Amino acid sequence: MAGRLTDRIAGVTSGSAGIGQEIARELVSEGADIAVADINAAEETRALVEATGQRFFSAKVDVSDEAQVNVFAGEARDALGPADILVDNAAIVPLADFDNATFEHWKHTFAK
Repeated sequence: MAGRLTDRIAGVTSGSAGIGQEIARELVSEGADIAVADINAAEETRALVEATGQRFFSAKVDVSDEAQVNVFAGEARDALGPADILVDNAAIVPLADFDNATFEHWKHTFAK
């Protein structure tokens, strides 16, 4: 697929669903190949990327673990080539509304 990002490699953290998956969808619509690092399997994202003819790589990665990130970066580079774009979408978000978030929620969110 030809587009503004043809021949570019984009890495997306937390790209198996939600916002990360939509980011991957937009990048692939512009011609990018996609590498996804996520703690969840990215099979749905794989299907939507590969349906366009673009290349895809993913691995289960805890992006708060430097060693896992380094392994992923090397494997993604071997599979697709060096990354041109990184979308750092991964986040830790407590499942509590603002009024019920505790100080521990805040510390955990911003500690990573």
